[in-house]
Amino acid sequence: YSWELGRGVAHMSPLYPANGGEARFQDVSPTRLVKCRADAKGLPPFFVGHGMEDGTVPDTSSKGFVSALEEAGARAELHLWPGLSHMDVLASLMGFPSGESPCAKAAATSIESFLRRVVSDTN
Repeated sequence: YSWELGRGVAHMSPLYPANGGEARFQDVSPTRLVKCRADAKGLPPFFVGHGMEDGTVPDTSSKGFVSALEEAGARAELHLWPGLSHMDVLASLMGFPSGESPCAKAAATSIESFLRRVVSDTN
């Protein structure tokens, strides 16, 4: 939320109304919730991808989340994609024209590869 506040878009954050205001943000922080666990037993493997041109979420959020997962003993992969914004990879996965860049397609392929590995590990 401090990221949004600093950019002057705090009033647009979906976190604000969905969680009852700023006072409750820490209660629903994924990073904080992972840090509250004694261990990562029972957590699935995580894939965290972040476009380095993302103006919506800072890359420090993704890095902090992955660090918390790893400290708890979870399996986590962090992929930082240069040249991609917040929506580029999703646009590629959904088949939108804005997701047609080679970078977005490569990122989408890395997600698909991760999912194939995880599913084959459970069979």
